[in-house]
Amino acid sequence: MAVKLCFFGEPLIEKDGVRLPIPFKKVEAALFYLALEGRASRETLKFLLWGDKDEAQAANNTRNAIYLLRKILPENLITDHKYVALENVERDVDAIALLADPDAPVPSFFLTEPLSGFDRLGVAEFDEWLLLTRDSIRKKIAEQMRARITSCYEQGSWDELADSLSTLLIFDPFDESSVLELMETYCRIGRAAEAVARYNAYRAKVESELGISPDGRLKDLLKKIVASTDARKSLRESVKRSVNRPEEFFCCREAEVEKILDAVSGNIDNTLLVLIHGEAGVGKSALVRHIAHSPLFADASVFTAQPLSIEGKYAYSAWDGIVSQIENGLKERGIAVKPITASILSGVFYEFMKNESAPHAVDILLNTERNPVTIGKILADLTTSLSRNSKNSQNSKNRPVFVLEDLHLFDPQSLQLLGVFLSKIKIPLTMFMTTRPESLSPVTELLYNVKSGVPRELIHIPLAPFESGGGIQIFAQSLFMEGI
Repeated sequence: MAVKLCFFGEPLIEKDGVRLPIPFKKVEAALFYLALEGRASRETLKFLLWGDKDEAQAANNTRNAIYLLRKILPENLITDHKYVALENVERDVDAIALLADPDAPVPSFFLTEPLSGFDRLGVAEFDEWLLLTRDSIRKKIAEQMRARITSCYEQGSWDELADSLSTLLIFDPFDESSVLELMETYCRIGRAAEAVARYNAYRAKVESELGISPDGRLKDLLKKIVASTDARKSLRESVKRSVNRPEEFFCCREAEVEKILDAVSGNIDNTLLVLIHGEAGVGKSALVRHIAHSPLFADASVFTAQPLSIEGKYAYSAWDGIVSQIENGLKERGIAVKPITASILSGVFYEFMKNESAPHAVDILLNTERNPVTIGKILADLTTSLSRNSKNSQNSKNRPVFVLEDLHLFDPQSLQLLGVFLSKIKIPLTMFMTTRPESLSPVTELLYNVKSGVPRELIHIPLAPFESGGGIQIFAQSLFMEGI
């Protein structure tokens, strides 16, 4: 009977549909090593996993690990006096070979970190193997995605080509040629706004991480996109108004901005929830970002959450950005986090304060604690600590600001986490949320049903589509704002 091993996300071992627990992490690591590398000598396993021990202890640990694996998988583990091998194995990594087919879906688990549970073994030899293996898996995915992209061109499958290029850039984010291809594809299928968004995201990434600017080919394409619209005149006219203070430029939603600012000013001691809703392309994100980064919140900590724009959903993914920002704030302010707290979060949000986590034996016992209720309370408590330890903790303008975009794309756990977080937070905050009409009713119900000790107000900001030509105007102006 085959044993199934899942390499992506938290490692998982199943047989006959039943999860098999492995009592020790290094024993589990040995199993996954064998599943990837095939037959290995006992000496290799000893060096890889217990190279930090003396010879006698390392040999004894290796014998015990093989004994445990043989006991758990008697039909699959093959051993002799020198070698150990694993046979009849089903591996999720084998599905990478199927990615080249444009008709095959891209499983969402490929977007998670492979072998994410093996970062704290504390053996340099294994750490090096883990790093190289992860890199190899990512390169194999990227290679198959490039083959998929070639097939999309041959078939003229432009929508699938756009999705495939977008996925490839997750694994190879600095591939400028693929960024250019994706922008061209977006324009081909009438999604020019997404071409611009992709350019802006890429530009921000290479500037912040590499200290360089995008290639001239990308800028030239961007200019062609602008020149192809009726917004060319509006773009030129906006230069005089925006050149000195471009961050203040915004238009066409003055009434909504006024309503939000009035609500913010009137809720100094209360939590304010602002729910902005409307169809795609009406400017929800532009409005919420304009408000959240206005001078009104200049002293505030702004936390942002947005689900990945990819096929499929995985638990808590929409909160990755917020948790990362909370971690950075804790480190900057020297706020200690309990090992158990770090372990609970690192089991869901990859590498959260991994050096502060509890020992592995304790970490295993925390699996049942990794649920929306526990995680929501932890994040609420950490946010409260950050706020109270800020330099301007008594300043009403310093209240934390949360921006949660595209609630209609949130996975169920992320939505549950939102409800728990709001019910457990002990300080007033401002939260901006965006969603589409199809999710308005359940989101509103969730927000109204939250029980909290902090008084709060929920205001709705519906955004209707623009009049003819209005969308193009804003589109052109947003291009200029990104520094074309």
